[in-house]
Amino acid sequence: MSDQSQFLTDDFYLSVDGGGTSCKACLYNAAGDVLGQGLSGAANARLGAERVMNEIMLATKQAFSAAGVDFSQLSRTHVCLGLAGLELKRDQDNFYAIEQAFKSVILETDGVTACIGAFEGADGAIVITGTGTSAVAIHEQDIHNIGGWGFEISDTGSGATIGRNAVRYALRAAEDLEPKSPLTQYIMDYFDNDIANIVLWAEDAEPKDFAEFCAKTFDLHEAGDAAAILLVERHMRELIQLIDGVMAFGVAQFTLLGGLANRSAALLPARLKAQYVSCKNDALYGGFLRITKSLNGSRVRVPQKFKTNNISPMQKVSRHV
Repeated sequence: MSDQSQFLTDDFYLSVDGGGTSCKACLYNAAGDVLGQGLSGAANARLGAERVMNEIMLATKQAFSAAGVDFSQLSRTHVCLGLAGLELKRDQDNFYAIEQAFKSVILETDGVTACIGAFEGADGAIVITGTGTSAVAIHEQDIHNIGGWGFEISDTGSGATIGRNAVRYALRAAEDLEPKSPLTQYIMDYFDNDIANIVLWAEDAEPKDFAEFCAKTFDLHEAGDAAAILLVERHMRELIQLIDGVMAFGVAQFTLLGGLANRSAALLPARLKAQYVSCKNDALYGGFLRITKSLNGSRVRVPQKFKTNNISPMQKVSRHV
């Protein structure tokens, strides 16, 4: 639980939203007003704590600069690092082992911060369908999680999975095991019609690289491409499984977030469209709220760490949580 006596009216509040494609940082004052924002590269926790912290600090410096706040004020700044891929205690420990200049640090999964932001602290469920995917429900102060275990074994319903399935399908089509289509030809053209190039590329490809083929797959699905139709239908089956699973925790409404949210929402069956709502706010605002909001059931088990002790209570942030 957060120590409310640590939060002062003149402190700063930094929210970080790190995913497989980008890292966003937003600096707030105690009233929840946006002061400045920053953007840097991929910041999934599984890419390594040092690499991700470099991206976080790059985005943070941009946010401070945009706000016109001297970077020395980091010592008066509470931060919530809402990161994809933060489910393992090993990775959580690696982040906490890095020396921080912030006044306090709280780690959280990006799914939880996104869910808090989407419903501005009220009950609800989200399914993130972007480069990766995960589902979170918050019901009566309890957090419930499904998925989000990484590209290798999870991330069904994600852009990276669509892209990997598309590359696999194109490779099989090149060997006459599947029908060729405009999508398979597009992918083979990308690799100069050489399967060896696919193999070499895949050795170093990250989830965001596979996800590059996702938009084209949706475009060709709309154009009636047979291969794209199969892949998008598979995507929707996996996504609907996640939605049904997370709704079973007792919430009455859900929303979709991430780069595929709008295109996927349009393909939902009528029974789910009846429970679908637009999100009220984003994961960055959710991170701001999470700094002082106490919830049960987070996959992140390490408590918030404070650098200094202060005794003057902060009044304003309590009205947001």
